[in-house]
Amino acid sequence: MEFDYVPFETLHSLASAIRAATDDDTFSAPPPFFSGFWEGTTKSCGLSKDDALELAEAVHADFSSREFHLVSKKPRTLWIGDLCCTESRLAVQTLGIKGVCTIASHGIDELWAADGVRYMTAIVTPTSSLSEQLEACISFLDSHTPAVVCCSSGIGASALVAAAFLIHSQPSLEPAKAIEAVRQATVGGGRLDLSEEDLGALQRFATSVATSTPPAAPSNLGVTPTGGSIGRPLPPSPVADKKATKEGVPRGGGGGGDDSARKRARRGIGTELTQEMLHCTEPSSTTSSL
Repeated sequence: MEFDYVPFETLHSLASAIRAATDDDTFSAPPPFFSGFWEGTTKSCGLSKDDALELAEAVHADFSSREFHLVSKKPRTLWIGDLCCTESRLAVQTLGIKGVCTIASHGIDELWAADGVRYMTAIVTPTSSLSEQLEACISFLDSHTPAVVCCSSGIGASALVAAAFLIHSQPSLEPAKAIEAVRQATVGGGRLDLSEEDLGALQRFATSVATSTPPAAPSNLGVTPTGGSIGRPLPPSPVADKKATKEGVPRGGGGGGDDSARKRARRGIGTELTQEMLHCTEPSSTTSSL
């Protein structure tokens, strides 16, 4: 059975059934001897019950020739693989892939764009290095998760991008630990195909992420903290204003002056000139009518 040409609705039904029956963190399908699952799936796909075994074997044949390795879990799901993995229309749909980032020396066909998948290709040449395109790759992946990053081997340029993605997701993560996480996810005890130039690019990216991470906002603005330090003064209480008005005292504590200036000061947004105007305003005498 060829999945590249089946109607999208049929493909979507099949992929959804497989995804619902397997773990989100794995790339697999129920075994062919799970006859109940495959018979139910053939029915939901509009196929004959007699096609159940053929469908199961076709799915496993398709999946067995692809290698997807999970690098980052939800909510920023990222898979890594070689160029072959994204050629499987069924695999891409089963994993719910929304974005495919490819690192290559030439443009890559956007095979499943009609299915709603978005593509980005970082073309690496002697005059255009991957390090120059690293931030663009991370931005694309971050906005199209679940995503997959791939290169010719699946353990070279794509490993560099995957490590950078981990640092982007966890700014405190050290480059060496990011690389180790990718290595464990892909080759286990093997080696990644990364050069000294790649490691330098990752270190520079990590430094850029660390310096661009905004500091935590102060939590004591508008509050006078304990310990003697003085914060920005709070605006006058609107409750006190109402009470003063009932007693015949003009709102803001004084008469005359610029009413709009007092309003701005009460909201805490007045300028120094506004403050001076309020302090310089002479209190006016008030009379109460009995």
